[in-house]
Amino acid sequence: MRKHWSLLRLLATLCSLLWLAFACGSGLDTSLEGKACNAAYQCVRGWVCDRNSNTCVRTLNVVDSGSGDAGIVDADANAREDSSDGASCGDRARCGEGCFDLQHEAAHCGGCGVECTAPSSGRPICDDGSCDFRCPAPLERCAQSCVNLASDPKHCGDCGAACPSKANARTTCQARKCVSACEPGYQPCGTACVAFATDPKNCGRCNAPCAVGQVCASGTCSDDCPAGLAECNGSCVDLKTNRANCGACGRTCVNPPGGTASCAASACTFQCNAGFQKCGNACLNVTTDPNNCGACGRRCNAPAYGTATCAAGTCGFVCQNGFARCGSVCIATSSDANNCGGCGIRCGADQACSGGRCVSLCPAGTTRCSGACVNTSTNPAHCNACSRTCPVPVNGSARCTGGTCGILCNGGLSPCGTSCLRLDNDTRNCGVCGRTCPAPANGSATCAGGQCGIACNSGYTPCSGRCVNLQADLAHCGTCTNVCSAGQTCSGGTCRLNCATGTTNCSGSCVTLSSDSSNCGTCGRTCSAPANASPFCMQSVCSFACEPGFNRCGAQCVDHDTDSDHCGSCDVACTAPANGTSSCTGGQCSISCNAGLSECGQACIDTSSSMDHCGGCGAACRAPTGGTAQCSAGRCVQTCPLGQRACNGECVDTLLNPRHCGTCNRVCNLCVAGLCL
Repeated sequence: MRKHWSLLRLLATLCSLLWLAFACGSGLDTSLEGKACNAAYQCVRGWVCDRNSNTCVRTLNVVDSGSGDAGIVDADANAREDSSDGASCGDRARCGEGCFDLQHEAAHCGGCGVECTAPSSGRPICDDGSCDFRCPAPLERCAQSCVNLASDPKHCGDCGAACPSKANARTTCQARKCVSACEPGYQPCGTACVAFATDPKNCGRCNAPCAVGQVCASGTCSDDCPAGLAECNGSCVDLKTNRANCGACGRTCVNPPGGTASCAASACTFQCNAGFQKCGNACLNVTTDPNNCGACGRRCNAPAYGTATCAAGTCGFVCQNGFARCGSVCIATSSDANNCGGCGIRCGADQACSGGRCVSLCPAGTTRCSGACVNTSTNPAHCNACSRTCPVPVNGSARCTGGTCGILCNGGLSPCGTSCLRLDNDTRNCGVCGRTCPAPANGSATCAGGQCGIACNSGYTPCSGRCVNLQADLAHCGTCTNVCSAGQTCSGGTCRLNCATGTTNCSGSCVTLSSDSSNCGTCGRTCSAPANASPFCMQSVCSFACEPGFNRCGAQCVDHDTDSDHCGSCDVACTAPANGTSSCTGGQCSISCNAGLSECGQACIDTSSSMDHCGGCGAACRAPTGGTAQCSAGRCVQTCPLGQRACNGECVDTLLNPRHCGTCNRVCNLCVAGLCL
């Protein structure tokens, strides 16, 4: 019986070879569209075997370069051949049933099916065969987005120029300028928003301070707080409901982006504004947030050289400049071995893609990496070596110069090490990278226009770079330039011989030890505070309050919107994946993958070789029963023993198998030489 099967197998092989020779040498129609490859994974000239589907697919015409460099593919020749059946396309190329200008068609840019992408509100364009996008007026381009610089608080007047937080106020962008409006319960006083009901410096009205030792309750100065209220730095407040002192003095409830904070039963809470949904400790727009698209926690994947997008709760992506969309990936048709010169045009297993053509040897000055001919001196996905990928910073892109990794920052930002920062308002990098603005006692550092400055705590005034208490400072009594004479003291902003009752003489300054942050409990004891906080003294004990936009986490004041160690809430750390970086944006952790890698879930994946993500996120490459599989250049290559091919996950002999006769899934009673009998 075994001899009979061997004879049948030999007969089938001979028949297949004869059929192939006849097809190649005859004038008959040799179209193999949708037909199976032969047992040796071969097709007639002009077609190649796609081992993933075991069918013959059209390839580009092979051209003899005249120099013996066979195997070069001519995309123009392929377009001319496609236009030969039916009306001529002239100077345009035939893609399917239509004729297109591959130099200017956004749906066929540089090759058939090569689709240009654009961010929300943008318009994709094709310029000389290269993809880009434009933003319609009044929107303007900021990196890979279209934004309105006249009204976007994250890009107010310039890309990346976010409106700063202001205590007790809501900030918006109007006519390209940041504008603040005081929140309910607060009134404007100079440039600040204060509570006339409780502020001891502005009790009942602006610039109406209470006397030394008094407190402010319901807009009136008094000696003690009414029953049920607690004193917090001279203010009489209800710790159960006061947002600036929720549960304890100095514990501030901060508005999350898209929401409004409040204090209830001594605990901070918040409500989301219209159009936003509560996701953990954040208010998010699940119709546009790629990290929470359509539902909390539903993360959009991003292919290599692409950025995830979310529109109407549906995930998508936009490709970087110079890359175009082919199915679910962003590619450069000039170098992608699976889309060489156009979408779906695959180079042979022993070929690479260079300049949109399949070649057997890469040109001088380039190296073959994952089926592409690349310049390792300039390619950030293969910088100095095929396996070396350059890190991508937040708000920027990777670059490779002379085989050394670097970064290129979006508009308005500057490179500082491996980060992209705004040098005009960063107190740790003010004007130049690494320049830290010093914070004065009783105040905090500022950076505006790249120049360091100071902001003084309540009750203190800037004088020659210092924050002083004009009510008690001997060298600045009442005004910055008024110096009390020898033997005098400064009390209530006036030089006197003795301190008023209830105050203590500390080196000529008349202070209240129970509340003076420079002399807290005793002369000379200065209260300190961490970064982004202001110190205060209450009942002779030092403490601190976080500045607007910052939350207290232990002994720190952090921004839950951007702090990678406290993202969204205290002690929630963003973890960087292998071959990528992490960041915190809007209180949500996000990742950026190194150049050339795809973001699949929370991992950075090389889809050119990953068996679980071969060619795209979630595309698993599995070996057929009786065979093997390998992900090569983003292609799942399934290999079966000689004379067999993969059909529905198993290796079969299509010359004799009645369930797969001649091709996969062709069923017959008897199969001989791939023919149903």
